[in-house]
Amino acid sequence: ISKQINIIVTPQFLEITTDTAATLKVEVINNSQQVDHFPLEVIGIPPEWIQLPEKLKLFPGKQQSREIRILAPSRSTSVAAIYPIEVRTKGEDHATEYREFAKADGQIKVKPFYRFDVELHPKVLRVTNRARLEIINRGNEATSYQFTPSDAEEALRFDFGPESDLVVPGGNSGLKSIRLIPKKRPIIGM
Repeated sequence: ISKQINIIVTPQFLEITTDTAATLKVEVINNSQQVDHFPLEVIGIPPEWIQLPEKLKLFPGKQQSREIRILAPSRSTSVAAIYPIEVRTKGEDHATEYREFAKADGQIKVKPFYRFDVELHPKVLRVTNRARLEIINRGNEATSYQFTPSDAEEALRFDFGPESDLVVPGGNSGLKSIRLIPKKRPIIGM
């Protein structure tokens, strides 16, 4: 780690919502005796979430601030979690004494979002009274789904088995078997 360069990141803990841009303010101080260029980089989150500013050109003993834009897309791959990050820089122009990088640590917390689809298989029951519900979790965090069936005609009972809820990781799907039981048997014949 360089003694010739200092870097400060604010805030050190940034909470973000997917599809909403947030910024980190980065201040770089050139403590060397040379004019130099300082590109910024962020390690710890996917590069496609990051919009870096132009590199800084600093004279000896001078400092400048830049903003780094962070935008996590609203996809299940933007997992709800706390990500430790490093913001780094190093002088580009002088390859001798201070090619080491300077870094500042921080954390980015991606908030969870919830989105799901439900599909019934088969769509129409003919001979069998068994079906499967497919839950497609399009959110970014494992979610527990509980089933509360209803029948407008009150002609059916629903049996979900001993486990009535289903936990589905973000970006995945899960199946839940269901048995449909008529409350009254249909009268057939004369």
